[in-house]
Amino acid sequence: MKKINLIVILSFLILGFTSSLYSQESSADKKTIKIGIGISSAFSSISVYQYPSLNSDQPQLNTAVSIPMIFSSVYKLEPYVSYTSVKSETKSDNPNLSNYNYDFKGHYISVGMGIFYVKEIEKTKLHFGVRGGYLSTYTESKMTSLSYNSYYEDKGTGFLITPIIGGEYFFSDYFSLGGEVHFEWSHLNIDQIDKYDYNNEEYYTSSLNRLNTLGIIVVRFYFL
Repeated sequence: MKKINLIVILSFLILGFTSSLYSQESSADKKTIKIGIGISSAFSSISVYQYPSLNSDQPQLNTAVSIPMIFSSVYKLEPYVSYTSVKSETKSDNPNLSNYNYDFKGHYISVGMGIFYVKEIEKTKLHFGVRGGYLSTYTESKMTSLSYNSYYEDKGTGFLITPIIGGEYFFSDYFSLGGEVHFEWSHLNIDQIDKYDYNNEEYYTSSLNRLNTLGIIVVRFYFL
């Protein structure tokens, strides 16, 4: 509950800050304000937190939706929502080993805000800044065999801080294509459940820090 209250308070502070900046702009300056919607996808491999060895050829979905707000071509605010899912299945039919099936799935959700300094060079806008947000993760894995079955379920909540370097090229006043590099640091508090054939459920709690470097492609559409 404290985390939710903090997020609500920060949201109102950011909205108030944005409104104050907007009200202080002259009518001429307001013409330079751009507001739109962005859709992004990561082109580098993304792993759910405790499975860094997942191969990049596993089915993944990693998308984000943001609302870029550029003020006077100098700074930008960008609230966002991102979602990543990973799913894999492994089967072993080797007669020299015990036959088994291993299924894994997980998702990763983040909601937050980015604040950036913008440098304009002709039709290109470079931006440098940082993004912070709330994290929620969930993973589930099952292994079944003739002699052994196991089940693991992890739920995590936490936050992330992400320095970002990027740029976007404007094909028109209303459309741009860009790229970004994210240096994402995250902290998670994890609740884990383990189940085995002949044992009762076992519960664990832990915390985890993670550092990811991601490459992002972003398409943005501007309405103002």
